[in-house]
Amino acid sequence: MPTTPFVFDYNAWVVMFPELSRVLQPAAEGYFALATLYVRNDGRGPVSDPKMQAGLLNLTTAHLATMFSQQVNGIPSTGGNEIVPLVGRIANASEGTVKVQVDMPDQQPNSAWWNQTKYGAAAWSAMKPFRTMRYMPNPKRRVYNPPMRYFGFGAGI
Repeated sequence: MPTTPFVFDYNAWVVMFPELSRVLQPAAEGYFALATLYVRNDGRGPVSDPKMQAGLLNLTTAHLATMFSQQVNGIPSTGGNEIVPLVGRIANASEGTVKVQVDMPDQQPNSAWWNQTKYGAAAWSAMKPFRTMRYMPNPKRRVYNPPMRYFGFGAGI
């Protein structure tokens, strides 16, 4: 049963992701339009729960906003002294001139793009049930098989 398409609500999105509040509404709406390229929003996708569909689209919008907006230290911003958001586990750290290396072990090639931000990693993880193959049988065909007697075969001729 198809769900109705999700309509982006900027104010609710900012409440969900306050660290992205510096992304202006027109830009966020543009990122949402891009998010619908990755998460189907026409009411015919595999996600049948409207809340889950809204969550996936909001996470994907946050992922795109983090990746594409003007950033200072990795955070969408107009300026400031924010920290760099790390994604993955800390693999190596040093103290002199502060170096931190993170990695995402056992990462599938398809997940690499999603795992660049914490929002994309959360969306990729939540979409796992929908990445499996779904068997959709062919529709039953009704073929008209007339009785053989109309073709000159069988009884009655």
